[in-house]
Amino acid sequence: MVLKSRFVLLTVVTGSLATGCTIEPITDLFLNLAIPPQAIAIPPAPEIINPGQVVFLDGAQSGVLLGGGDFLDAVESGLSFTWTILSATDRATGQPIDLGTTGAALMNANSSQATFSANTSADYLIELKVTTAGRTGMMTFIVRVI
Repeated sequence: MVLKSRFVLLTVVTGSLATGCTIEPITDLFLNLAIPPQAIAIPPAPEIINPGQVVFLDGAQSGVLLGGGDFLDAVESGLSFTWTILSATDRATGQPIDLGTTGAALMNANSSQATFSANTSADYLIELKVTTAGRTGMMTFIVRVI
């Protein structure tokens, strides 16, 4: 049995017959098919705060990495954001702390920029999840309340 390969070069034609036209291979489409776009969550730098203090969390640098290496920022890629407090750990004992007893809170948890505060000294593990077109990227980071 003989297998034959057939390749089709897809092109984009722009312009009109009156003004002339250009023909360009749609390389980016092939790269995006071969390497699907990835949502990339870029969390803020680790923070150290006092109990009751509010810290600003900025995930606006997140975006989508395209197969061709181009990076679309949060606005260009239509990202949605979700901030979540995953856990709290007592630094002295290494034991988990019930989040319901810490006074930990996130404001604007569904935007690129959120705020966090807590009344109990602990290491808080926070997740930033970004989603677009069915693709999700996530990162975790720690806010230390001393």
